[in-house]
Amino acid sequence: MTRTPFRNPSLLDIASPMERQVFHDKQIAALNRTLATHAKPFLAEGGWLEPHDEIPGAQRCRWKPETSTIVSIVIPFKDQSEVTQACIDSIRRYAGEINYEIILINNNSLEQKTFDWLSTFDHERDITILNISSKFNFAALNNAGRRSARGNFLLLLNNDIEFHSAKTLEHLLAPFAFKSTGAVGSRLQYPNGSLQHQGAIMIRGERRALLEPGKGIADSAILNRLTPLRVEEEFSAASAACLMIKTDVFNAIQGFNEDFAVTFNDVDLCLRLRQKGYSVMVTPYPNIIHHEGKSRGKDLEGQAFARQQKEQGLLRHKHAKIYQHGDQLTSRHLHPHSRTFALKENSQQLPRRLVREQIVHCWQRDDFKNRRSRKTLLFFAHYDHNGNIRDDLFDLLESYRKHADLVLISSTPELSENKQILQRLKRRCDAVIIRNNEGYDFGSWMTGLRFLATRLKNYNQIVLTNDSLWGPVRPLTSLFERINECDADVIGLTDDLMYDYHLQSSFLVFRKSALQSKAFQRFWQSLQVLPTKRELVKACEVGLSQQLHHAGLCLKSLYLQNNNGNALHFYWKNLIEEQDFPFLKVSLLRDNPTGQDLTGWQEVISAGNKKLAKKILSQIQELHD
Repeated sequence: MTRTPFRNPSLLDIASPMERQVFHDKQIAALNRTLATHAKPFLAEGGWLEPHDEIPGAQRCRWKPETSTIVSIVIPFKDQSEVTQACIDSIRRYAGEINYEIILINNNSLEQKTFDWLSTFDHERDITILNISSKFNFAALNNAGRRSARGNFLLLLNNDIEFHSAKTLEHLLAPFAFKSTGAVGSRLQYPNGSLQHQGAIMIRGERRALLEPGKGIADSAILNRLTPLRVEEEFSAASAACLMIKTDVFNAIQGFNEDFAVTFNDVDLCLRLRQKGYSVMVTPYPNIIHHEGKSRGKDLEGQAFARQQKEQGLLRHKHAKIYQHGDQLTSRHLHPHSRTFALKENSQQLPRRLVREQIVHCWQRDDFKNRRSRKTLLFFAHYDHNGNIRDDLFDLLESYRKHADLVLISSTPELSENKQILQRLKRRCDAVIIRNNEGYDFGSWMTGLRFLATRLKNYNQIVLTNDSLWGPVRPLTSLFERINECDADVIGLTDDLMYDYHLQSSFLVFRKSALQSKAFQRFWQSLQVLPTKRELVKACEVGLSQQLHHAGLCLKSLYLQNNNGNALHFYWKNLIEEQDFPFLKVSLLRDNPTGQDLTGWQEVISAGNKKLAKKILSQIQELHD
């Protein structure tokens, strides 16, 4: 009764209706009888299976709940009384014969017309109003709604949902025909008729945490080919924009985790529900419209995006086993980005060549060759498409050299002809290597490691860093004290759970235990030329951390843990002001890809390094001229 591709590989993970019609009518009838007979131990009282009227061999769940059944419909909102009233009107019209109550959760409404509207419900016995003035937290609001609910089922509903078909509650309850069903989600459509949601698949090893099959598709011819979207199907998670759940199951898993204030709370709820042995089913039968983003907006930039990334990181951390092994309900042969259950491409990868050093100029101090090594060796990777070097980097290099032997590797071959810049570098570095640009920063670090291979054994640790940081905003003493106090084999400033756990590569420290490991050596020996930045991140930034982790080495982040995305963008101000962080990410001010609030950045930087703030401002102005 459960689709498990790993245990039953002969069962098609996905097929068109025509491909499923492999039996004649008598065989279909026999199959239906067999299912009806052997399904009984799995069915709840009042539940049965009924042959699907369009897909031979498929079944529909039917369930007649007890007359005492009550559905408590929980609807949080803030102002937007017209939107919420449209939701209530649709419930009144299309809920059907199932008994229900409505719990309206007023969260910080401000408009007088909202309170006037709420007063119209004073004499409606099946509507309860909760006034909650705390900061918006979707998980906490629904937990509060549960405490006021008297139903044996909860229907969690966004206020921008509208029912558009008869007996909607009956359709949402039907999958509870199975004893194991703990929650039921529904197909949700945008107002234009395209699919907004119909279940979620957990995605392993990619930027996105989950995939929603069919999302955004309006063409019924395409959707009708996707059998799992035409039947009541089990998924790992479903949206709480419209989610029916048994009250006792909700209680058993202690409701929502309120650490997920806005996003991924429903995914976490469903995954914890599945850990308890329950199933999450999604039904395609009700016609439900979701005006997604109408009530709260979308998390596309700024602090909202930063918070969304933080909550995604929390999801990956709390459900690490799923993100390590993949979604058990989905075949590993399906493409992780396909909304139509397409197979992964099976094309053979062309052989890639190894990254070459391609040194065009090198220099070492005479005393560097012979003097006793310091404890730390730092490799600084540089590249500039204009054939130059940023003026602020000279001060940063000076600061680094107070704490480590310093080797600069530039993938800007034009610098080999610039005597003035070379002289400035030689005054600040112990060695300078200039090479052709191949392999990005990893190619430069590889070149440095090979150039000084015989000397690495003399150091307790090496640092790999690059020119993606402005600094030092604060003296580097605090950073190197943190490094010295850390007991890990590999140390980063921040980590990232996107794709898979890894330390971000803008600044990495490798202790002798890591340097001597076969995994570390093997990584650099097999470094390949990769065509895209995305492939580089997956193969190198993520790949190096994962290879060292699997080799038994300990990896730790100094400043922030369990992040998702670029934490140096999201928390730049807090890091500098509260944690004495010595850097500012160049791409934050230059590009600000996620629209973070940069108000006061000059004051924040000037408080620690006025000279650096002026140089940054000059560079930003040059970019905009």
